This record gives sequence, structure tokens and C-alpha cells, in this order.
Amino acid sequence: MTSDSTTAEKGLDVTVDEPGAWKRRLTVIVPEARVQEERGRVRSRLAKQLDLDGFRQGKVPPQIVEQRFGPTIDDQTVQSLVSETLREAFRQEEIEPIGDPEISDIGFLADDRLRYEIEVEIMPRIELDRVGGFRVEQPATEVDPDEVDEVLDRLREDEATWRPAEREPREGDMVTVRIRPADREEELSSDDEYQFEMGDGNALPDIEDAISTLEPGERETFDVHFPEALREEGQAEDRELEIELRDVKEAELPPLDDELASRVGDFESLEELREAVREDVEAHHRDEAENEVRERLMDHVIEANPFEVPESMVEDYMDRMLDAPDDVDPEELEQARQQVRPRAERQIKRHLIIERLTEREGLEATEDEVDERIREIADAEGLEPGAVRRQLARDDRMESLRRQISAEKAFDYLKEQSSVE
Repeated sequence: MTSDSTTAEKGLDVTVDEPGAWKRRLTVIVPEARVQEERGRVRSRLAKQLDLDGFRQGKVPPQIVEQRFGPTIDDQTVQSLVSETLREAFRQEEIEPIGDPEISDIGFLADDRLRYEIEVEIMPRIELDRVGGFRVEQPATEVDPDEVDEVLDRLREDEATWRPAEREPREGDMVTVRIRPADREEELSSDDEYQFEMGDGNALPDIEDAISTLEPGERETFDVHFPEALREEGQAEDRELEIELRDVKEAELPPLDDELASRVGDFESLEELREAVREDVEAHHRDEAENEVRERLMDHVIEANPFEVPESMVEDYMDRMLDAPDDVDPEELEQARQQVRPRAERQIKRHLIIERLTEREGLEATEDEVDERIREIADAEGLEPGAVRRQLARDDRMESLRRQISAEKAFDYLKEQSSVE
């Protein structure tokens, strides 16, 4: 059993500086007794592996090992001790690090103690001095009749039938074309065939302009301009393409009547469908208004409780937002990072505030609330609650659901503390 005096001899000497709000610089000194103990273990492991002339394997004297492999023993001792004492220093000083720590200035002192420095960012512990007393305007949620008409028009388009048109195509028509480089020897074939809706953005403007001059069955050669972003290395800015228009189809929209209502849903009349659409649009407006109120409240809370965000959290968030490929231009990537930085900082502040408020006010989601939310999801999707729960568990989304409920409770709390009119 280790005595208290021996334990004290092996304890770490740690000093902590605060170079930033959420930065900590630790100077760690490992005592001589611990260094020598670890050095002995490293030396013994190395001696067992050595096969030197004049000595049986594993029987090389310690002094010979030191003479021959002193630097190697030093390196392995340092690696082992730093790895072993790093987390111990964090626990000793009750520091919760985020990101990877930076380790520097590693070296032995004159008295054989090991010294090194750690710089790390810590999880912010924010104090919310003011979370209420704000005035927020409630956005309007009225439904414009034109919005209902737009939805009904889209439903008609979804139910449209396509009929052949013997004319030049125009926007909204469905065309089937064959396209090949004019200098290619092979004839046009089904491998060159494409089908798309004119005006939907799937074809280059020059190609659509060319197609719009043809009638079904016609074939012509056109000069097509390729934008810089689409040009292959060494490819000319303009190319000659042979284009054949195979056919044109125009959409025939069904009338807006009771029959359409019965086809798109379980509605007995057009008026019943129109009312259902109006209710959906109104619900969408309410959701948008609620989100707008929440974000305005959050802006007030952030302004009333200023704090810095750890740089490592910002960097990690930007990495996930941009998800840039390895071969991206460094200058372009840096410009993109500067553009998204304000958004990243705000989203992190939003998350930390909600997390702190939830903890402080005891707003964590209860199991009853989770069960109720699962029942709501099940009802909306026509499933059994047990099936929804199993799916959430399989997708590892249960914790996300709990955080969502907690966040909603936190925003309800913020609304109660302020005036929303």
C-alpha cells in the first residue's frame, strides 16, 4: 500500500494562468520520484528487447542500456509521463477542456523533474444576468388569398397530364433532345438523349435558346457558350453542339373543381380543399412567427449578456458548416470562413444560453414529455408509438428529441419573462 508521503512525492505541481476568457495555460511539473520510477520501467522494457553481443537477451545491465540508449529512454519517458499526467492535471484543477490541448516547452529541469505546458480552451460557464424585460413584436400570421391560390396552382401542376405539341418549345414544356459535340464522328443515339422541362434551370441558357428555335424532328448545329465554372481544363469557352429535338410535350392542367379536390386528398369539395390549404398556410405562418419571436428574444438575451465564444468551438462549427473538399482554394476557403463566422458565433452563443437556462431553471425534458411527443409524431405519421420510439433509438435521435423539447421549454420561459405583442 502506498504511503501518504510517497503519494505526495509523486503528486503533480500545477499552476494555472488565464490568457483568455475561456483559455487556460497549465504549467505541469512532474516530481523527480515519479520521473525516475517511469524511467526505470522504460529502461526495463527496453532491456528485455535488446540482443547485444556478450549478453544474453533481456540480461543487459541497466548502466549499459543507459549508455547506449539514454536519449531513447528520455523520449519514451517523456511521452509516457505527458500522456499519463495530462488528464490528471485537468482533474486536479477541475478543468473541462474542449478541443485538443496544445503541449509545448517539454523538458527536464536540473533536478530531473519533468516540466511542460498545456494550453487549452474550456467549456464556457456563462452567467445570465438578464433574460427578461424585453419587448418583442409578434409578426403577423394572416393568410393572403393569393397564397392559397398559389398552392392550388401547384396542386394542379402536380396533377397535370402531358400531351404532344407540334411546335417550337417554350418555357414550361417538356422536351426530349439529343445532344453531341459537332466534331464527333458517331451519329446521335439514345446515349445522347436528355429530357427536361424548359425553364427549370437544368440546361444552359444557350442550349435552351437553341432548342426553342427547333420544331420536333429538326436537327441543327449551334455555338454554345460554357460558363467558366463548367469548363474543363483546356476546353474552349465556346463549343459547337449538334442538337436534335425529338419531341415536345405541353402540360394540360386539370380544372380547379371538386374532382381535383377528391384526387389530391380526402376532400368532398373544392371549398373543403381550399379551407385545408388555408389552414396549412396559416399554420406555416404561425411557425415562422414563433421562430421569429424566438430569434428576436435570443438577440436581446445575447446583447444583454455579452460573452466570448471559445475559438475552437467556432472553428469546429465553421468546418461543419462549410464541409470544404480537400482541394479547395485556400484563399476562397478563408473568405468563406470569414463570411460564416458571425453566424457560427451566434449559433454557438444561442446553444450555450439555452443549455445554461435549461440547467438553471430545471427545464430538462421529462420522460412524460418525451412520451407525449412520440405519441404526437406517431399520430401525425399514422404509426404506433412503439414503432416511432424504436426508429428514433435506431437512428440515435432520442437525445436530440430531448434537447428539442428542452429548448422549446426554455423559449417558453423566455417569452414569459418578456412582452410579446
